Amino acid sequence: MKKLTFLTAFLLTSAAIANAYNPSDLDAFNKTNICNGCDLSNAIINGNHS
Repeated sequence: MKKLTFLTAFLLTSAAIANAYNPSDLDAFNKTNICNGCDLSNAIINGNHS
């Protein structure tokens, strides 16, 4: 039972990390309004970026 609990916790944590964006990509986008090749999935983007 302990192994199943550990495995479940590990998989949930791994999935959360895999879906995280790179903060330096978000900083680059906020400064230049350009982000070629960036993955900003799940990033909260505020302001006018038009």
